[in-house]
Amino acid sequence: MAQTPSNNRSDEMNSESLESLWCQTPPIKDFAHDEVDATCRRCADAEQAKQNGIRAIEELCADIWTEA
Repeated sequence: MAQTPSNNRSDEMNSESLESLWCQTPPIKDFAHDEVDATCRRCADAEQAKQNGIRAIEELCADIWTEA
């Protein structure tokens, strides 16, 4: 069964669109990977700050108990 000319044009446009998206994919992947790395670093920094805060409060409480 032969395809109509409009279907051929549609297939050609879809092919061009897919090729264009494929060419854009590596930069998008790189950007996403960079964002994930940055987010992981921020989370690790926040966790470290949290642990430092907990440690400081525990030390303060221990000092208060010692003085009481």
